[in-house]
Amino acid sequence: VDCAVMERTAHAAMVPVSMSWSDIGSWESLHAVRDKDALGNSVRGSAELVDCRNVLVESDGPRVSVIGLEGVVVVVDGDEVLVTTMAGAQKVGKLDGAANQ
Repeated sequence: VDCAVMERTAHAAMVPVSMSWSDIGSWESLHAVRDKDALGNSVRGSAELVDCRNVLVESDGPRVSVIGLEGVVVVVDGDEVLVTTMAGAQKVGKLDGAANQ
């Protein structure tokens, strides 16, 4: 939005505000602000994790099963699936299907 709209408009205004802010621009930053279990895992949708640490699962459909992984992102959006490390999540834009991820 900021590139497509705000950086191109001549009709913008700013209002000062005192609040916390996090620019949720990656799966890793989303994981950082989400509620997590005692092992740092965050799950939205149907998933089962066994022996996992710091895993983010976001699924709008099928059940996701993850075993023995650490620092991984699993995203299911319709019939598209993304599996990456937290560090690799910044490279999603290099994928042909990046618009959907």
